[in-house]
Amino acid sequence: MGTWGIGPFDNDTPADFADALDETAVAERESLIRSALERAADPADQLDAADAERATAAAGGMPQPSVTPGSPPSVGQSR
Repeated sequence: MGTWGIGPFDNDTPADFADALDETAVAERESLIRSALERAADPADQLDAADAERATAAAGGMPQPSVTPGSPPSVGQSR
């Protein structure tokens, strides 16, 4: 039975990606994440749903910068 939700790891494909990431040697994880993001950023014809889900999971697992309350956000950040 499949699983569906609105979070970056709530569907089967991104959950499988997260499992693969967990099972990948630490030194090779960056390559797995980069690969998922590159496939989504430069699709051959059109972006496949599974590639989009993997890229969302890859980006969703990355540390996000924080904004200190009362300070202006950095370039590319929103409050």
